[in-house]
Amino acid sequence: NATIDKYLPDYPKEFASKITIHQLLMHQSGIGQHYNIIPDYFDGQDKIFHTQQEYLQLFWDKKLAHEPGQGYTYSSPGYYLLAVILEKVAKKSYAELLQEYIFNPLDMNSSSVANNLTIIKDKATGYKKGISGLVNNRNEEESNCLGAGDIISTTTDLYKFQKIFIPK
Repeated sequence: NATIDKYLPDYPKEFASKITIHQLLMHQSGIGQHYNIIPDYFDGQDKIFHTQQEYLQLFWDKKLAHEPGQGYTYSSPGYYLLAVILEKVAKKSYAELLQEYIFNPLDMNSSSVANNLTIIKDKATGYKKGISGLVNNRNEEESNCLGAGDIISTTTDLYKFQKIFIPK
């Protein structure tokens, strides 16, 4: 129930002092989906590498879709915020945390956090020539997906995950 200003002191206070971790988890923060709140998001922003600070600044001062806790709005930026907060609290990257607490304990050896630089053997995707060799040919820049759709896995690893975390 802590508000996000506890973890993100640079985030605008008018929003951060009202939004809780729980509200982010439940999509009840009022933070809109990136393509609804950032003009022309798909025409440019999702194709550009952003530092965490740059990406947060794209949406952190946008009008909330509703008061925190007063509605439901699916929010990938909200999950991006959760991943940033996890990194600050744990002093480890989101990828390291997933590896340590989920992938390794469940023996999910074919799962990882995506990036546009790593070439994964047998991955079904397109590649293009980059400055120093092949890079993933994706429409979306992976730096914008932190905590919100940046996991690569296989059906075998997903089965290992669901056996533990999804009740029958």
